[in-house]
Amino acid sequence: MRNWTDKEIRLLRTAYNNEPITKIALTLGRSEQSIRNKVHAMRGKGYTFNRVKDRPILSVADLKARN
Repeated sequence: MRNWTDKEIRLLRTAYNNEPITKIALTLGRSEQSIRNKVHAMRGKGYTFNRVKDRPILSVADLKARN
């Protein structure tokens, strides 16, 4: 088991809620479970992760207009 670098942690905090875990794991050369374990440990220490901004809720009229 290798230690996490500061660069890997920065990438994880930026990408975790924005990219699939599979893609993050491939980028970092780690297993998906390793990613989940690290996120769990970091949350326990109070770390936060960047999130995709909430998308606006569309009305039925907006949805119909798209079709």
